[in-house]
Parts: sequence; structure tokens; C-alpha cells
Amino acid sequence: MKHLLYWNNLYDGNVSFIVQLLPGYKAHHSLDISKDWENVSKCENIRTTFCDLSSVIGSNGIYYLRVQAVHSPNKSPWSKTLEFQPIEQNKMGPPNVSVNASKDSINVFIASPGELENSPMSDTYELTYNVWYRTSSITKELRRKPSQFIISKLNSSTLYCLKVQAFSETYNKSSAFSNETCIKTAEGESSHFNLIFIVGVVLFIICLIFVIRYAWRYINNRFFPKCTFPVILENFGETDLNRLYFPIAEEQTDKCMVINSSVALPCKVNLDDVRFDKELEEINQDSGNYSIDNIIISSYNESH
Repeated sequence: MKHLLYWNNLYDGNVSFIVQLLPGYKAHHSLDISKDWENVSKCENIRTTFCDLSSVIGSNGIYYLRVQAVHSPNKSPWSKTLEFQPIEQNKMGPPNVSVNASKDSINVFIASPGELENSPMSDTYELTYNVWYRTSSITKELRRKPSQFIISKLNSSTLYCLKVQAFSETYNKSSAFSNETCIKTAEGESSHFNLIFIVGVVLFIICLIFVIRYAWRYINNRFFPKCTFPVILENFGETDLNRLYFPIAEEQTDKCMVINSSVALPCKVNLDDVRFDKELEEINQDSGNYSIDNIIISSYNESH
């Protein structure tokens, strides 16, 4: 952390300056503080109007400072005493930013204020970082605590510019902005490449389907062969086979009805029929053979 003291030169001519410092703990406990002031060795008889106090002032505590102009042999009165509390009054310089990009993201690396001078303010303050990034059409803001992070979901082949500011929430203190850094994201895959990829995937799937079907058929034929009919059944048609396995429907017939009755029904007897039957019986008894060629027998029953 760097501490610089500035003042105005109110005198003409060849004037030099002396800077004195009084630590706060001595000011609060000493009975005569006039004896406790110390000259800052690097800031004695200097002709500039500023002094670097980084080597004698830490990041904590309270310090009192005063300046005197010297034009030999004359000396000016001491300036008004300045109370300086570094952690409260320090001004933070800008952070240092470096970036690299992929096709859809940017990696951001931040060095806290003073880090490049080996006196990082992140040793004294708990810092977060406000990041502004933009394209030609949009501007966005985000806040990140780590000093390394990724800004994702960006467009490919697009120029992004960003700047960063350090911020201490505890002391409500902000640094200056870093220099704006610009970088272009990498080119994305072309539509021609995407088309080739899609066609390749489709062809692979089709080939895979054919291989699976061939393998399935081979396994079925090898381990589960189809059953074949015996030779005797090969000449049977579909109709014949159906007859073997399925019963043929019965032919339709007239409905019949049997009536049981104990009452004798009257009937008429044809005497010619009775006579013919008797003669036929006698012929059979005589010869043992008979013929009924050219004989037409008709009979009928009448029922009432």
C-alpha cells in the first residue's frame, strides 16, 4: 500500500520542504508532544511538493503529519497538523485486468490495487469487483468476489470490452476503474459443419438399425428355426387344413317333434296292401328268392 502526502508551495524562490510525523499512540500518551515529532528521512530538504510515506506508515493506526518550508536561513511556521488514518482515508487505485476468451465465454483475471507494486490492497480490505462489459449493442454489469472468474453464455465471434472496479463494502470505498480491455470471442462452428455432423449421425443410426435387424434375423434362424410341415401335409390347401382342424357345420334339416300318447289313433287299412304282402310271403317260402322289379309300391297313412 502506497501513501503519498501532497501540499502547495506558497513561496517564491529557491524553497525546500521538511516533513514531520507523529504516531498516534505517542500523541495520546505523551505529556509534551512537541518533543515526539520526527523528521521523515526521505522527506527532508526536498524541493518537490509531495512525499512518499509508504515506508513509515502502515495500513492501520493513526498518524499526524505537518510540513515546513525552508528558505535558508529562514523557515516558515509549521503547517496545520493533518490527521491521517490510512484504512479509512486511503484512495484505492485501479485494479489490473487480463482476459482470454473462448467461443462463448471470457476468463477474467484481476490483480487488486497495488498488487503489481507488491503492496496489494486486498491484504487490507476485503474486496469485491464490479465488472462492466459491453458489445456494440448491449452493456451489462455484474459483481464478483474472487479475483478470477468466467463470464459465460456469450456470443461467438463478438468483440467484448470490459472494465473493473474494486469495492470494499465494509468501508464503503471504491477504487478507480481499470483501463478498458477488449477481446473477441472465438468463432463458433459453421452451419456447414453442423449439417455434416447431423447427416453423419443420421447415417450412423440407419446403419445401426440394419445391423441390429440382420443380427436379430440371424439369431432367430440359428437358434429358433421355423417349423416345417411333414411332406404328407404339404399338398393340402388351406381349405383342406381347415377341414382337418375345424368341424363342418351340420346341414340344416326340418325340425321334428315326437309326441308320446297312450291313446290309439284310428287308422284305415288298405286291403290291397295286405293281400300283396301275403302273396309275397308265400312266394318267398316256396322259392327262397323274390324280385320286386317293375313293381311300384305306394302307401300312405292318413291320420286324423
